[in-house]
Amino acid sequence: ANGRCAEEALLDKQLRRAVNPKKMHEIVRLGALADRLGRAAGCDEMVDVGSGQGYLSRALAFEHSWTTVGVEAVSSNVVAARKIDDAVRPKLRSQLEARQPLAPLRRPIVCFRLP
Repeated sequence: ANGRCAEEALLDKQLRRAVNPKKMHEIVRLGALADRLGRAAGCDEMVDVGSGQGYLSRALAFEHSWTTVGVEAVSSNVVAARKIDDAVRPKLRSQLEARQPLAPLRRPIVCFRLP
């Protein structure tokens, strides 16, 4: 950690790319909460509604081994999420496969609300 926030040491450096301290705090805390609740409820997958650029979805997949899908209404966020996924996925996959089996991270999708 470089002193940006206490949670920095809890999140892989690839998942911290371009993430400010407030967002990092949210990712770590919400990821842990969603993981606990999902396991307690016996869920098989996680759906991140309003996923933005996919930071939480990525953390759930790579830090907590959940199969995840992000649903986002803003197409520019989906484009940014896919770009980040493409950049970090190979690095994370090689780092984490030795540690735990990886769950699939599905491509973020665009979902528009109907009027």
